[in-house]
Amino acid sequence: MSRYKIRKRAFKVLEDINEKKIKTLIFHYASESFKNNSVPAISCISIYLLENYQVKSFYLMQNDGYKSEEEKLLIEFESFIQKYKDYTWLHWNCSGSLFGFEVIKRRFKYIFKREIIFEFSNLVDLSQIFNQLYTPKYIEHGKFLNIVKYNGTYQREILSGEEEAELFSKGNFVAIHNSCEAKVRKISSLFELALSKKLKHKARWCDVHGITIDSIYESKAVKLTTLILAIWGFISMFFQILKF
Repeated sequence: MSRYKIRKRAFKVLEDINEKKIKTLIFHYASESFKNNSVPAISCISIYLLENYQVKSFYLMQNDGYKSEEEKLLIEFESFIQKYKDYTWLHWNCSGSLFGFEVIKRRFKYIFKREIIFEFSNLVDLSQIFNQLYTPKYIEHGKFLNIVKYNGTYQREILSGEEEAELFSKGNFVAIHNSCEAKVRKISSLFELALSKKLKHKARWCDVHGITIDSIYESKAVKLTTLILAIWGFISMFFQILKF
């Protein structure tokens, strides 16, 4: 498939989400490190509802006795899923086996000895959409933090996953909570920038667009040149008529 078609299809996903904002939410979460636990505890789940621009979080509050708080967190999240299962769930790189929904599934089963009810109708990974729009070369590794910084929207509350895991071991759940909530808001900002075609990235034009007739015609520069030539042709024809 040509780069033009890949980009067109990816941008259509963004447009569809924008048209159904009242049925879209943004998801992110944090957990302890896999180094400390093969089934890491969940410390925070944050949801940003695009219908009212409100953040809903499920999070731990104290280090001592956090296990009972985590059980409450997971049960409440399961109830939340049932209410919003028909929404589009926009997320950042949460589709893998080592980060995201699968980690929450395993933790839930580890604690309650049953499966959490995951019945999402539509999951959209914004990180993959960016790969399709701009190629994986759009920013260096550590893509979320780096693309946020490159677009000038970074704030100090945002932590890396490693930093969140370290804070878990120290019982600093407030900072983790603040980081998760900041991240879902920044995912929303990145979505808006991409939708408006204003996202800054480091990929080369030729890599993003590919060298095809469709992609060349798609470029703003070529469209402008075509318009100028058309106007010039009309003016020339007008003067030819006057001379005649």
